[in-house]
Amino acid sequence: MSESSKMNFHELMSLYKEYNDTIDALYRLRTTNEEALDKICNDIKINLIETKYLLPSYMIYTISFAARCNNRYLKSYWYIFKKIYEEYRSDHINYFPRGFDYFVYKEYGIWLNDENKISLERIETENISLEVVKPDTIFESIMNDNIEAFTSFTESQEFDKNDVLVSPFFIDATQPSLLEVCCYYGATKCFSFLREKFNSEITKRCLQFSILNGNYVLVKECLKVVEPDDECMEYAIISHNIAFVTFLMIEYKLTISLFKCGEYNNLQAFFVYLDQTNDIKNCFLYSPLFNIPSLCKYFLSQGANIYDRDSDDEQTALHMASYFNAVETAKFLITNDATINKKDIDGNTPLLIAASNNSKEMIELLIQNEANIYDRNNDKKTALYLATENDASDAAETLILHGANVNDSYNYGETALHVAAELNKLNIVSVLVSHGAIINAKEYKNESTALHKASIKGNTNIVKILCSHGADVNAIDSYRKTSLDYAKENDNEEIEELLRSHGAISNSLDN
Repeated sequence: MSESSKMNFHELMSLYKEYNDTIDALYRLRTTNEEALDKICNDIKINLIETKYLLPSYMIYTISFAARCNNRYLKSYWYIFKKIYEEYRSDHINYFPRGFDYFVYKEYGIWLNDENKISLERIETENISLEVVKPDTIFESIMNDNIEAFTSFTESQEFDKNDVLVSPFFIDATQPSLLEVCCYYGATKCFSFLREKFNSEITKRCLQFSILNGNYVLVKECLKVVEPDDECMEYAIISHNIAFVTFLMIEYKLTISLFKCGEYNNLQAFFVYLDQTNDIKNCFLYSPLFNIPSLCKYFLSQGANIYDRDSDDEQTALHMASYFNAVETAKFLITNDATINKKDIDGNTPLLIAASNNSKEMIELLIQNEANIYDRNNDKKTALYLATENDASDAAETLILHGANVNDSYNYGETALHVAAELNKLNIVSVLVSHGAIINAKEYKNESTALHKASIKGNTNIVKILCSHGADVNAIDSYRKTSLDYAKENDNEEIEELLRSHGAISNSLDN
C-alpha cells in the first residue's frame, strides 16, 4: 500500500493493534491472575513505553486512573503499578490521585504529588486500603451483587437509604449513592431491589457508571429515565467499550470527542469517528494526543495541512502535542514546519500549554526550536506564571533554567512567588526561592508580600519555608497589617506561633 493510499477502519486498527489491545487490556481488566497481569505489564513496556508512545510518568498516571474506573480490581492495578513504577521511576506527577499516592508513600516513602503530602493527616483518617469496600458491609454486598446479604442490611435499624460510599478510588470526587454504587459494580439484583422497595432515584451518574461497567441491563434501565449527553459519551470512551460509543453516536446523535479519545487513549473510538465522518483535518489536529508520529504522517498524506487550526479554539497540532508531552510527535511536526509560536484564541502558544501541563521534555524541545519564553496569553500570563498556577514544578524549574525571569510581575505587580504562596504550591515555592525569587517583594494593589498571602490563606508549610529563607515577618501591607495580624484574625495559632518564633510583632491596636 502506497504512503498516500487511504486506509479503512479495519486496516487502521490492524496497523495499531498492539497499542489498542494493550490499552484495552488495562482499562477492561478483569483478572487477579499474576501470569495474566505480568503479560499486561510486559505489553505496556514493549508496546507503549519502549515505543515512546507514552512516557513512563504518563503511563503511571494512566494506571492509577484506570483503577478508579474499575476499582473492583484495585489489587491487580496496584500489582501492575508497582511493576511499572519500579522499572520506570518518576519523582513528581501533577494531579496524581491521593489514594494511589498514599500507597506509594507507604511502600516507597515518597509522594508523587506534593499536595497529597500536605494532606497526610486528613488522608490517614480515611483508612485507605486495597480493600475498596470493607468486609461484611452493605457495600461489599453490592460489589458482589449478593442480594441475600443486601436485603438483610436493608432490614437492620442502622440502614440509611441515603447512605453514600466514601472512597478515593472512584472516577470522580463525589460520593456515590447506593444506587450509583450498584451501577458502578453492575449489581443488577441490588439495583432492582432499591428501585422496587425504596424508589431510589436514577441519576445521570447511574447511567454513566452503568456505561463504565458495561452492564447492558442497567444501561437500558437508566435510559428510561435519563437522557444521555456528552458526559455519558465521555464515560463510554473511558470504558473502552466501542459498542456503547457507537450506540450513543447512532441512537442519540452524540459526537465522539476527539480530545477525550486522546485523553483516555481510545484509538478505536478515534477511528470510528474517522470512519463515520472522514474528517481528515480534525483527526490530524487531535492525532498528536496519542503521540504516534506515523498517525500524524498518515493524515498529512490524506490532505491535512501542517498549518491547520481548530475552528473553535484555533489550536494547531503542535498545541495538541503539548497537552500530553507528546515529544516524539512534536519532533515530527516541527520537522514538517509546524509554527512554534502560533497562538490560539486565548493567546496560548504550545509552550504555554506545555508549561500548564508540566510537560518538561516538551518545554525543552520547544525552547530548542526558538519558542518565545516571554510570550504572554490574553490574560497576560507567561509560561512561568501558568506553571506556578498549575503546580508544575518541573516545568517552572526548566523555564527558569532557560532564562525565564523568576521575579517577573503580572497583575498589580504580583510575582510567581505571590501566586505560589497564596495557592499553597509548596514545591513551586521551593523552586522559586532556590532560583533567586525576591522573598519580600510587594505587589501594588495591597502591598502584600508572599508571607502575607500565605498567612491569610493559612498555608503553614509555605510560611515555614518563607521564614526559613529570611522573609520579613514584620512587613506591613497597605492596611497596616503584618502577617501575624492576619494569623491572629484567622485564629491560626500554629502560624502565629511560627511567626513569633521568627521575631514577628503585631501591628494591630489590640495586639
